[in-house]
Amino acid sequence: MRKFLTTVLATAVLATSAYAADPTVRINKAIKNYDTYVDLRECQMSVNDISDFLALYYGQNMSASFIDKNVKVYDEDDNGLYDVLELNYKYTKEENEAITQFIADKEQELIDSVKGMSQKEQAKYIYKYMVHNYAYDDDLNADPYYLYKNNKGICCSFSLAYYRIMTRLNIPCKMVVSNDHTHQWNEVFIDGKWQEVDITEGIRLYNTGFPNAEMRAFLK
Repeated sequence: MRKFLTTVLATAVLATSAYAADPTVRINKAIKNYDTYVDLRECQMSVNDISDFLALYYGQNMSASFIDKNVKVYDEDDNGLYDVLELNYKYTKEENEAITQFIADKEQELIDSVKGMSQKEQAKYIYKYMVHNYAYDDDLNADPYYLYKNNKGICCSFSLAYYRIMTRLNIPCKMVVSNDHTHQWNEVFIDGKWQEVDITEGIRLYNTGFPNAEMRAFLK
């Protein structure tokens, strides 16, 4: 019997290491290959696991840009564990590849602009660039492609973009989600300790017009 659950992706936090096999790897591979179905049987995921994981996945993976927020998961043997995830794509495979390259090119432009700087200077430059050039999207579009195309986003897309660039610069960086799952920011390992970087708060402070107000949200 094929029993399915339709779920909507949103931002939350849950460690993927809690599962018997990492579903992130399987989903990313499926998206790269433009597969419709993802085999989750080895992941041993309940309905709550699926909902929480997909929420985390959407907020912290660039590949989520390519799939619709409404996805289906199937419990094919009716044992309470979901076996198959069905993906619905927003773009063609060729469009996915073009968007991936577009995002990589945008990231590379920023990486090239900080060559020769110390890690602290690089982290600061990228932070200030994002705060000064991006706006908070009132329509709450979390798509990383939308961020780079329209210079608008929300906390999770800002956090993901910053994380990806820091990672490419070999600067230790994490994405952090609030306990109530309503906000996402970063931590970077600078000056021998983990320190907060909050792009969303920086944008809000920058828009007050006070000189250097945005720096209150950098390396807190």
